[in-house]
Amino acid sequence: MERRVHKRIYINEKATIVIDETPYNGYVVNMSEEGVSFTLSAPFSLQDDTVRNSLVGLTFKISGNESVTLKCDVVWIKKGLYTGSTIALGVKIVEPPIEYKNWINKLLASNSYINADLGVLY
Repeated sequence: MERRVHKRIYINEKATIVIDETPYNGYVVNMSEEGVSFTLSAPFSLQDDTVRNSLVGLTFKISGNESVTLKCDVVWIKKGLYTGSTIALGVKIVEPPIEYKNWINKLLASNSYINADLGVLY
C-alpha cells in the first residue's frame, strides 16, 4: 500500500542543486507536487546537520529549452548509495512556481514522465 500523500513521477533528469551557494550537478530521480528526490555523485561528504533543513535551489528542464528553479527545504539525506559516493536528497518544494505546478499537473493527469534532454514525453 502506497504511504505517500502525493503521486510520484519517476524520471532521470539532469539538474543542478545549489547548497550553501555551491552548485552540484546530479539527477532528479522522482518528483511530486510538493517534493523531489535528487541524487549526485560526489567525492566529498555533505554533513547531515549542515544540509538537513537547509534551503536549497534546484534547477532542471521541464521542456525543450524551458527550465524551472525550485526553492526547496532539505528533508532527508542518504549517503553511500549505488557506487558508495552517491548522495540522495529528499526536498520539499517551498512555494512552487506556477510553471512547475502546471507542468507537473499535466504529467500527473497523463500518467507520463519526461526526459527534457531527449525532448520526449513518455
